[in-house]
Amino acid sequence: MAETLNLEIVNKFTGETFTVEVDPYRLDSLVGALLQVQEQRKALDSLEADLKKILETDHLEQNDYRPLASSLGYDVKYIQSATKTYDQTVVWNHLDHDMLLSSGALSVSNAKLEKLMAELVRKNELATEDSKAIMDSVKTNQRKPYVKLEKVS
Repeated sequence: MAETLNLEIVNKFTGETFTVEVDPYRLDSLVGALLQVQEQRKALDSLEADLKKILETDHLEQNDYRPLASSLGYDVKYIQSATKTYDQTVVWNHLDHDMLLSSGALSVSNAKLEKLMAELVRKNELATEDSKAIMDSVKTNQRKPYVKLEKVS
C-alpha cells in the first residue's frame, strides 16, 4: 500500500505554499524529496547572497557600521566579526593543567576558556598578571565584514 505524505512549506513573504510529496516507505522517494529541498535551499542561498551584495554595493558605505533603517522594522548593517586565537603555551603556563583539561577550555572553544578565566577572576583565584599575560597572547584576525538584517526592538 503506497501512502504518501504531503509536507508543506509556506513562504511567509508571498503566502505561496511549496509542497513536497513523499512516500515515507520508499527510500528513493525520501531521497528525491531531500534533493528537491536542498536545491531550493541552494537557490535561496544564492538569491540571499545576491540581495546582500546589492545592499552592500548600492546602499551601505564601505567601513561604515551605522545601521540603515528600513520601514519594515529591520536595520541593514555591516557586521565585523573576528576570530581570537590564544597562545596555548601561555595559557598552559598561567592556568592549572587539570582544570583546563576538565573544563575542555583549550580543546573545545575560546568561549570555554574565557568563561573559565572570568570565573577564576571573580573568585580571586587567577592573579591579575596571569590574566593579563593570557589576554596579551591573544591574536585577533578580522574577518571580512558582512551584511545582516537586524530586527528593531
